[in-house]
Amino acid sequence: MNVPFETIMGGVVGVLVIGIIALALRLWRVEKKLRLFFSGKDAKSLEEVFVLLRKEMMEARRTLQEVDARIREARERLRGSVQNVGIVRFNPFRDAGGDQSFCIALLDEGRNGVVISSLYSRDGVRVYGKPINAGKSTYQLSGEEQEAIQKALQAN
Repeated sequence: MNVPFETIMGGVVGVLVIGIIALALRLWRVEKKLRLFFSGKDAKSLEEVFVLLRKEMMEARRTLQEVDARIREARERLRGSVQNVGIVRFNPFRDAGGDQSFCIALLDEGRNGVVISSLYSRDGVRVYGKPINAGKSTYQLSGEEQEAIQKALQAN
């Protein structure tokens, strides 16, 4: 069984032609996908798009860093602001009608602040203020002032 050389070569050429056609189809599909992807964009304009995107991303990163810094600053400032408020109304004198007197405690996050007392009588009104540090005062506190502080601390 002797197969002529031309037949073998014809078979090899046939296989190669089929392979070339298959590769051409694959290449055509890839080119079609690339054309769709770039759709009117050339390499230069695509590069400009990437440069613009990078620039915008860097700008967004800087803006985010600025916002983070502002948030940290706001948190620090907030710690010293009045966050806890407690108020107690009372009648310190039997001859004065109603609960016209009051104590109000105004405290920050660290339980620092002030307690203000207003004592109403028929002769007039007296107002007192006492500093509060860590929930305590160096001045003697009345029961109403202590109650106002406790209400402020419970409000948190």
